[in-house]
Amino acid sequence: MLDKVKNDAVSKYNRNSSLRKTGAVSEQEIETLFNNKSIANAEYNVARANKEYAGNQLEYTKIYAPDDGIVTVRAVEPGTNVEKGQTVYTLAKSKPVWVRTYVNEKDLGNIRHGDKVDVYTDTVNPKTGKLREYQGKIGFISPVAEFTPKAVQTTDSRTNLVYRIRVYIDNNDEFLRQGMPVTVKVNLGSVDLTDK
Repeated sequence: MLDKVKNDAVSKYNRNSSLRKTGAVSEQEIETLFNNKSIANAEYNVARANKEYAGNQLEYTKIYAPDDGIVTVRAVEPGTNVEKGQTVYTLAKSKPVWVRTYVNEKDLGNIRHGDKVDVYTDTVNPKTGKLREYQGKIGFISPVAEFTPKAVQTTDSRTNLVYRIRVYIDNNDEFLRQGMPVTVKVNLGSVDLTDK
């Protein structure tokens, strides 16, 4: 619409400015047409700037995940006004897949970063009749001891201090899901590390 108004104002000015020399159009009328042309041009530029600003503002309302993953929590409903820094979604990254588990203090000196481990879920694979098995490696060993969390089941006393480790799974598939209980076996003889 503003394109048409601007073009009409420019066209009227151009048509009538050539008639000024013949005296068919007064100077005052030419001045009025020139002012109308300038106003229409300014309104057009303001409208374009507003449209660009509105487009930018609309673009700012879109949320993009930094990585692939699964939405675990939607904190607000679509259409809700949110404040800067407010949590909108909680995303669980789908890669890398890792398991948080714990190692007893007495076994801490027998493991190291990069050690290969076997991870078993409680699910039986119908094709093999055995527990689903995954391979992984130790990617993090906490430098700080903590008390055994109540959710962790170990073969030793629960009052011992443990160290948290993170095991990255090498061969994950769609059957290994977030929050699943797994058993992590490190080659330390018969010691099992269990995560819940």
